[in-house]
Amino acid sequence: MPILEVKNLSLAYKNNQAQVSHGPIAPEENKTIIFSDLSFSIEAGEQISLVGRSGNGKSSLLYLLAGFEQVAPQTIFWQGQDLAQMSAKQINQLRNKSIGFIFQFHNLLPDFTALENVLLPAQIGNFPLAPAKERAYQLLEYMGLKERINHYPEQLSGGERQRVAIARALINNPQLILADEPTGNLDQETASEVMKLISQISRDFATSILLVTHDPEIAQSMPQRWQLDNGRIKAYAN
Repeated sequence: MPILEVKNLSLAYKNNQAQVSHGPIAPEENKTIIFSDLSFSIEAGEQISLVGRSGNGKSSLLYLLAGFEQVAPQTIFWQGQDLAQMSAKQINQLRNKSIGFIFQFHNLLPDFTALENVLLPAQIGNFPLAPAKERAYQLLEYMGLKERINHYPEQLSGGERQRVAIARALINNPQLILADEPTGNLDQETASEVMKLISQISRDFATSILLVTHDPEIAQSMPQRWQLDNGRIKAYAN
């Protein structure tokens, strides 16, 4: 069974209101179709980049997959369970324990140290503190941040902040990491280092990755490459 399966997922906006539905969307006045009738699945250990121009729905798709937005029935399935049939509590638990989310702008809490930021999802999930803290130390060391554990975000470089965010995404040993333009706010050299780290993480932690980007060079660094173009997903061969 795939970790994640998407069936006939469509997203449109009408009068600035999002409309998520099952099946293809017919053109309509004042309606903007973002994507229509998407179907795909993600298996354990897969590393996938999803490339497309800015504003074409890549980030919106990730937010739907993670349950940040309400979805239509029979469109998104986590290990066979329909996301639309889960309660808000169940979705929060799923997101906390099974999904690691990496944002473009890291979203670290400024008043928390690197260690405290990494620990936060484990504390929210009520994981035992001692082993969670040990794992946080290990992850930060793995990220090359052993000397930055007690530093606050403002004391870290952009690349260091993003590595803390990656460690935070890994703290609960998720099955899938969703990465939303994780290098979009970094210079080219730092972005390359972060991408190498993300690829290594998938192998070392047996975690699947779906990474969205508008940068063809970043997309090419992943073993599987998809393109979201004109509301459809297809193989990316550039």
